[in-house]
Amino acid sequence: MGGLRKLMPITSLTVLIGSLSIAGLPPFSGFWSKDEVLAATMEAGEHNPIFYVLWAAGLATALLTAFYMFRMWFMTFSGQPRSEHAAHAHESPAVMTAPLQILALFAIVSGFFLFTGFLSLVHFDAHEFDPNAPAAEAHGASDVLLHILTSPFTYLSVAAAVLGVWFAHRVYVKGRPRPETLTAPLIAHDTHKLLTNLYYYDRAFMTTGQVLGLGLARASNWFDKWVIDGAVRGVGWTSRTFSSGVRRTQTGRVTTYAGGVALGLTLVVLALVYVLARTGGA
Repeated sequence: MGGLRKLMPITSLTVLIGSLSIAGLPPFSGFWSKDEVLAATMEAGEHNPIFYVLWAAGLATALLTAFYMFRMWFMTFSGQPRSEHAAHAHESPAVMTAPLQILALFAIVSGFFLFTGFLSLVHFDAHEFDPNAPAAEAHGASDVLLHILTSPFTYLSVAAAVLGVWFAHRVYVKGRPRPETLTAPLIAHDTHKLLTNLYYYDRAFMTTGQVLGLGLARASNWFDKWVIDGAVRGVGWTSRTFSSGVRRTQTGRVTTYAGGVALGLTLVVLALVYVLARTGGA
């Protein structure tokens, strides 16, 4: 897209405010929530050092969040239109811009609810529900603000957000790369290639599917064709061969049947003679 700031001014401004908030820059609402998450993680590190690692990951995430939010804004709204659709874009109707304006307004002012006494209406005190639980320690708005303004970690998180915005501006405004060559100069070529190929997940998935999945399917097909179907065909062949031999004895001629009966009786007599001879009977 690109160049939509002049063509869609309301959308551009409201999305900019949302990006500033999500990036965690003061005084927007996202700053207060991000700072509280990082502060709680740092405090938890006093009991379990693993939370220090999570705090560092959260700080890095804050930088990346600011980077990708302003990458989106710069590539969409700044510069010149880079497509025919962008060149002929126009502002959205009120049914779309009005909700954006409401959200942008709350992104600006909702963080200040902390200092208006509004939060006391939704304050939760565990002591009210469990007498054995320690009563919640009361902190005034001034104490909270003082803690935020004097904590060095607050300025670290803000610096991470500012650095992310600067990176995005450096790459996508100053560099103004073409859409097919959107490569950050600070990222090594191999790393960029890895990220561009999505950690080669799709290739690994396809290779695994072709080698393992297709190989297993072929083996299953061979087993079904030659073992399962072979056993069924073997039973059918045996039954058909045996029945074909028996069928030949059924000629429908009386002389054949009489000869069979005579042969049978002869065999019975011979068997009786043999048994009697073996047992010494008369």
